[in-house]
Amino acid sequence: MDLKNQTGVEIKQIYEFLGCGFIEEEEVREIEKLCSFESLSKLEVNREGKLPNGIETKTFFRKGEIGGWRDTLTKSLAEAIDRTMEEKFQGSSLNFSS
Repeated sequence: MDLKNQTGVEIKQIYEFLGCGFIEEEEVREIEKLCSFESLSKLEVNREGKLPNGIETKTFFRKGEIGGWRDTLTKSLAEAIDRTMEEKFQGSSLNFSS
């Protein structure tokens, strides 16, 4: 949620984490614009392209809203994914609880 609500702040943290040093505000705004859902979903490759296995790239773009997975996954499939994630990352410092 922070990435959506505080995109500029999060971009700066990612930039710092990658060891890129200081980033100007203008650069942050440009990255935010280029990486926005609206910008990426309008790219021709994401509207008309296909992967080598034939899957259309437009299938990766839904509404761009939090919780949109509920329109795609059944409750039982979502629970199975949650269990698998918990199992695979058990013992790590990652927390997948909401």
